[in-house]
Amino acid sequence: MLRLPIENAFTAVAALAVLVACGDGGASAGRADTPEGAMAVMRELSTCLRANGLPEFPDPVLDQSGEPGFPSGAPTPPQNALNACKSITDRLPAQGQRVRVPSQEEMASWRKFAQCMRDNGLPNWPDPNPDGTFSLPTELLDKRAFMSQLGSCNQYNPDPNKGLKVLSPEDRKGNG
Repeated sequence: MLRLPIENAFTAVAALAVLVACGDGGASAGRADTPEGAMAVMRELSTCLRANGLPEFPDPVLDQSGEPGFPSGAPTPPQNALNACKSITDRLPAQGQRVRVPSQEEMASWRKFAQCMRDNGLPNWPDPNPDGTFSLPTELLDKRAFMSQLGSCNQYNPDPNKGLKVLSPEDRKGNG
């Protein structure tokens, strides 16, 4: 899954979301359940990713709320690097997944957002998934394909950071 903030398509949170989505959903032992523990696991992950094809991958940082994440501009790791680092991503804490069930109000806003995107020239924009993500068709995965519509529709975006979580066709097949 990719988390696409409106102002920056692939942020550190995107990288973290992709990494965690490829884990086992929390079943592994040895998971770090504190911000300090999560930071330690994420440092291991950075080291592993650097050793597996991403030599410039950054170390994690703490955001304004004290949650660890990767800095803005961190690349989205390729599948082979994710596979090589799976034992580490499996240990990421649940809070690192940044996954929660949206409220009914948020889902209503996401549905309005989707309708607005369709009304503003993107007839293939899907309704949100139950988790608040959007399964975009391939032609809409590049944020340039929908940037002009965001200005008109962002009023319906319930994310306080104006983020947008999208799934690629690969994510929907379980490869992400």
